[in-house]
Amino acid sequence: MSCKLETGLELVTALGIRKGECVLLVGSKGKTTLARNLVSAAQRLGWTTLSTTTNNLFAPEQGSATLAMINNLQLDLVLVEMDGSRQGLFKDLSDYEPVIPPKTTLLVMVAGLGVVGQLLDDADVCGLEPVVDLGSVSSVPVDPALVATVLAHSQGRLKGCPPGVRAVAVLAQATPKRVPAGREIARRLLDAGCFERVLLLDLHATTVAGKVWRGSVADGFQVGPVPGPRVAAVILAAGQSRRLGQNKLLLPLGGRPLIAHAVTAALGSRAAAVSVVLGAAADEVRAALVGQPVGFLENPDWPEGQAASVRAAVAELPAWSTGVLFLTGDMPFVTSAHLDRLLERCRPGVAVVWSGYDGDRGVPALFGPETYAALQQLHGDVGGRALAGQYLEEVVPADFPPLDVDTAEGYQRVRRWWVLHAAGA
Repeated sequence: MSCKLETGLELVTALGIRKGECVLLVGSKGKTTLARNLVSAAQRLGWTTLSTTTNNLFAPEQGSATLAMINNLQLDLVLVEMDGSRQGLFKDLSDYEPVIPPKTTLLVMVAGLGVVGQLLDDADVCGLEPVVDLGSVSSVPVDPALVATVLAHSQGRLKGCPPGVRAVAVLAQATPKRVPAGREIARRLLDAGCFERVLLLDLHATTVAGKVWRGSVADGFQVGPVPGPRVAAVILAAGQSRRLGQNKLLLPLGGRPLIAHAVTAALGSRAAAVSVVLGAAADEVRAALVGQPVGFLENPDWPEGQAASVRAAVAELPAWSTGVLFLTGDMPFVTSAHLDRLLERCRPGVAVVWSGYDGDRGVPALFGPETYAALQQLHGDVGGRALAGQYLEEVVPADFPPLDVDTAEGYQRVRRWWVLHAAGA
């Protein structure tokens, strides 16, 4: 069975493989399946292909001759699968690993998304000591930030990569439930600048549900070969939380600051870029999000109210944006899936897409370019809801409760719902 993306792209094209390349596959389980699909795709292109492995071949005393043999081959495509990882995400690297053939032009790093949410065990943590402090992570679930840190680290899979060799990451096991985590990892890897693209794949699906991610936080991520709607997600986080008496966005929820939950939802969505508007306690909010692949915009007029943040965000929208998706930082139950449903409605003729709550409408909400002028005319403590009914609009029912944190009682309601939600109730 050939391996195709949702977009219809052949896998060879999706990975950016060119005729005459030597491709080294490294990383976790999934390499063999990926290699089979690449061989099949190359054969359909009429390419002469060799697929081999370093397993039990590249001991130090044997490596030179084997590498020389590969280096002298004149084929349309050479695939070299590096030694296995014992079914884990992270593999122990001996001093002489990874062994990279001099002819290598493309390094494809494979990682399994199935590790996200799991605790690191002995098989998983092999070789991680130079990369992360195992004492700080071995007893907590693996998150996208840890996966991205390991994959991008100079002492990890990219160790020994010669200058000029392109690097692509493949996040395998990208089932629908794992795609949001994969998107966040993709953003982090691309923002780090060590991979030219990241591919999300479910290699065992009948049709591979994959997306090509390219770009950076600065210019927005491109999904697929022909970018469709490119929407910028903006998280409003400039308020002072006067009714609560302290900055609500920094309150703890599930071991993280409240605002981190909205950021995670946005990063896991198909939004082309994610930014946060800062105002009151700007330094503290920025510090709470350190390391997140988001942009920041400081709003000096934040005392005016939400309208000032909306105006500031619209004024700084990148030229490539075809819409802006507004979220507030105090709605921790927003899901990436819901944001994607809003983004799917972004098309010519639909000016506003609201989230629906039992007959009411509100944020998160998506606004098209035809609304920008009106958004920049807003003043006071009002947001985009002031435009309700003025344009052609649609409503997408929310899959989460409209709980936010404006008072101490509201915070306690959110905490109670979080406990029930985390318990699966």
